[in-house]
Parts: sequence; C-alpha cells; structure tokens
Amino acid sequence: MTLPLGRCIFTTQELYDAGIGRHRISSLVRRGALHRAIPGLYTTSRPYGKFLLQALQHQRPDIVFTGRTAAQLHNGHRVTTPVTVLVARDKTFRSGLLVTVIRAQHRPFTLIDGLRVATPLRAALDIPAEEDGSAVALLDRHYTGRHARAQVEKDLTAFGRTPTILRRQINGASIGADSETERTLFRALRKRGYAFECNKLVGNYFRDGVYEPKKVMVEVHGHRYHNHINVQVKDYWKANDAVARGYRHLSFSDICIDLHLARVVDIIVAVIEGEEREVELMGEWHAAWVQPSAVGMR
Repeated sequence: MTLPLGRCIFTTQELYDAGIGRHRISSLVRRGALHRAIPGLYTTSRPYGKFLLQALQHQRPDIVFTGRTAAQLHNGHRVTTPVTVLVARDKTFRSGLLVTVIRAQHRPFTLIDGLRVATPLRAALDIPAEEDGSAVALLDRHYTGRHARAQVEKDLTAFGRTPTILRRQINGASIGADSETERTLFRALRKRGYAFECNKLVGNYFRDGVYEPKKVMVEVHGHRYHNHINVQVKDYWKANDAVARGYRHLSFSDICIDLHLARVVDIIVAVIEGEEREVELMGEWHAAWVQPSAVGMR
C-alpha cells in the first residue's frame, strides 16, 4: 500500500489490514512519512492542534476533550499540548507527552467541529487548580445573559452531586453578566467580598447587579447603547423602580469602569457599608475630562 497524500489517520490495526507490517511502519516513521501520536496511532502529518484531537478521537471515539483543551475549543483559541482527555473510570488509556488523561464517572459533552468537548462546567472542573482564574473566566464567558443561572443549574444535573471545587468556581464567576465590562466590575467586587447576582429580575426589570444583603443595585451603561432616548427613559424608570422598592441604586458608564475601576469599586463598597464618602469633582480626575482622547480611542 502507498500512503495517501494529505492528512490521514491510522491505527496500527488499520495499517496491518492495509498490508503495512510492523517493520515497514518503523521505516515510515524513521523517514517522516508516518508520525506516531500515541501508542497504536499514526498520522501522515505531524499531529498538532485540532488534527491531533481528530486523530485521538479516531482511535478512541469514547473520549471527551476537557480542561484547558476544552476551554481552548470553546473560546476558539489555538489547541496546545498536552491535550486533556476524559475517559470512563474502567477504560485503559495512559497519559503521555501529548496527552493527559483524567478518569471520571460524569463526562457531559457537546460537539464542536465534530469533536466531543466537555461542557464549560466539566471543563472548568478539570482545569488545574493553579489555573483557577482560567476556569472562572471560562464560566464567565459561556454563562451570560438572563437565563445563565438556569442554564448552570441545568448543566449541573449531569454531575449528580456538585463537586465542591466546581461550586466554588461557580460562586467566583459573574454568572449572567452581559459584557466583559460587567464581568470585570462584579469580579472585582467579589474579590472584595461582595457577591452580586448578575442579570437578576427584580420587579419587572432585569438588573445588571444586585447585592441583596444590603439591597444595593448597580447598573452598567454602555455609552453607545444607552445614548438612545428610549433606552435613557427606560433607565430612569428602572432606577426609580429600584428606589421605590427600597434599593440603593448606582449607575456607571462602561467608560468609568474601564478607566477607573478602583474608584468605582470603592464607591460601591462605601455605599454597601453605609460609609459617607465625598466624590471629587469629575473634571479633576475623570478621563472623560482630563484625557478625552483616551475615551475616544475605546
């Protein structure tokens, strides 16, 4: 048999069936015509990126890509090695230079480009503990919007009992936040000890962030979207409704958060704690006045 051109994947048995024996396989590997990805698996081009994943799944259709590898696939990033795979506890599969194997009973997955990829929750659980920030960022990015919390609870049913580590990761994420600016703000507040609920329905309106223990609401206004008059009118009534329901209501532009995050967080914390704090005139420190070009470049 002559090896076909292009990217092809073969198990050892498939090569045997095609008339290529053990000695010829070794010869083809030495010449660079075949590449050994893992024991029993060969490719006609160097195995890397998604091609490596396709090769692994060709040999082991039952595996699920998880951890850092799943995060890269969910985020559309380049796949790096070693790739992380999830297998059933009773399956034989060893880790190597290109593959890290994790065994687990619960292996919920979705399909991405034909690959079995762990759900964001499962992937976050399998990201190494020293990269916990990456796990939280994955949850932030993939559980957004008004129905995010319900989706998280639905996805958790695949685990039976929620692992403690995963629950901690969920609690550390800004589940439901609509934008990266919102996630940045509410992540910073969590680090200060204040876990806001994102996109929470209170009355007839969804609120960007709510801290129920002290009845504080925070709204983040994107300066492009909230420039429209109908949106502004709605914002006023949402704020009034919050006050009428007994909440303290704070609003910030995305520019304030992007360029003055520490000041924004300090003000919110002061309101939560009931501290009196004088806000300096914006013209003396806010970039919109002091350095308007920084705002224009956003």
